Order: sequence, then structure tokens, then C-alpha cells
Amino acid sequence: EYVEISNWVEENKIGTKLNVSNGKIKIGKNVSYIKITGQFGANSSTNERYYFWTRKNGENVGTWVVEDVPNSYRAIPFNQFIPVAENDVISVAVYTNNGSTIEKEKTTFIIEAI
Repeated sequence: EYVEISNWVEENKIGTKLNVSNGKIKIGKNVSYIKITGQFGANSSTNERYYFWTRKNGENVGTWVVEDVPNSYRAIPFNQFIPVAENDVISVAVYTNNGSTIEKEKTTFIIEAI
């Protein structure tokens, strides 16, 4: 199932250059790049592959793939730089071949204005 994540939650926000708007990240003034870092976690019942797409204004601008081992949690770090301009909208979409749930408490995205 392919799903675009639309329920971003702001936590520990510093500054005003990035904002959540309609569940996506909206770029403010004077931002040339964003840096996305974090980790992904899931605990699947079968060998599972997750595909993530970073999207800018509805277009895929980055992809990373994670393979999970059954019934074990493994944090998968990622790091990406994306060129942006004011009013760009950033989102993330995910696809998993077996439909296991992403563990929110083990998945973190940090988005920084550069």
C-alpha cells in the first residue's frame, strides 16, 4: 500500500522558517536547502521491504529503501539534503509490500532549514 504521510506533528520546533500546513512541511523565507535526518523502525511479522519517497510539491525528489527482519526492531538511519524555495511543500510517502505498521515511537524525522 502506497500512502502519503499527512499527519506531521511539530515537536521541539525552533524558529519560524518551517511550518506544518495541512499535514505537510511548508518552507518559509530565506531557506535554500533542508536537511532531513532521522531513523525508521518497524516490527514486521514477515520479511518486509519499505520504500520511502521524499516529495517536494508533489514530485518525488529522493528515495530510500529499508528491509526489516521479522519480529526484530532495527533502527535504519537516513540523511538527505533537498534544495527548496519559499512556499515549497515537503512530504513523505511510504509503501510496504506486506502492510505492517510503522512504529511511530521508533520513527523520527528531523527537518532542518539550511
